Amino acid sequence: MEVHTGCRLFLGLHSFIPRLFTADYFSWLFLLMASMKYDLPPHDRNTRFALWQVKMRAMLIQAEVDDALDKFGNKDSKSWTDEEKRKDRKALYQIQLHLSNNILQDCLQEKTVATLCLELVNLHV
Repeated sequence: MEVHTGCRLFLGLHSFIPRLFTADYFSWLFLLMASMKYDLPPHDRNTRFALWQVKMRAMLIQAEVDDALDKFGNKDSKSWTDEEKRKDRKALYQIQLHLSNNILQDCLQEKTVATLCLELVNLHV
C-alpha cells in the first residue's frame, strides 16, 4: 500500500513541477537574488586584501556603482556629471563602511573611490 501511495505522490509532484518553474517563479527568484545583502567583514590588517578586494568589487557591481572604480572612463573628476558624483560618493562610503577603524584612519583624506583604492593598494604593498 505504501508503494502505491508513494507512486501517487510522485505523479502528483510530477504534474506540479512544470507549473512551479514558470516565468513568474523565475522573476521572483531573480528579484530575491538581486535584493540579497552580503555580509563582508571590515577589512583590517589580518584580512587577505586580495580576497576582500574581489568581494568588495562584487558588492559595488551589485549596487551598480562599480564604474566609479575606473573614474568613469578615466574622466577628470571636475568633468563628472551629478549622477557620476553621486555614484562615486555612494561607492566611497560603501568601501569606508567595510574598513576597520585603523585602516580607515590611514586613508580618510581620500575623496574619491579611485584615490581611496590606490591608497589601500599602497598600504598593502
